[in-house]
Amino acid sequence: MKVIVTVIFLRHSLDEIIKMKKKGMIITGASKGLGRAAAIWFSKKGFSLALISRFSKNLEQVRKKCFNPDNHICIDLDLLNLKKIEKS
Repeated sequence: MKVIVTVIFLRHSLDEIIKMKKKGMIITGASKGLGRAAAIWFSKKGFSLALISRFSKNLEQVRKKCFNPDNHICIDLDLLNLKKIEKS
């Protein structure tokens, strides 16, 4: 089993990020768990989201639960499948 660990170092605090005027965010693993919770939370803060997951059925359900669902896009993508990413 392959495991990808992503660490994000932010230059700004979460409060500074929320106050930004142009708000866009990419959320991977958005179909469940922490990614799902982050998607819903950031949508309520006014962010436009690109929701990425390999579980497209769940992903659309998450988008519909987000605030202003029409402001967000769903991308069905398995980040472990490098060949599919290269074709995109």
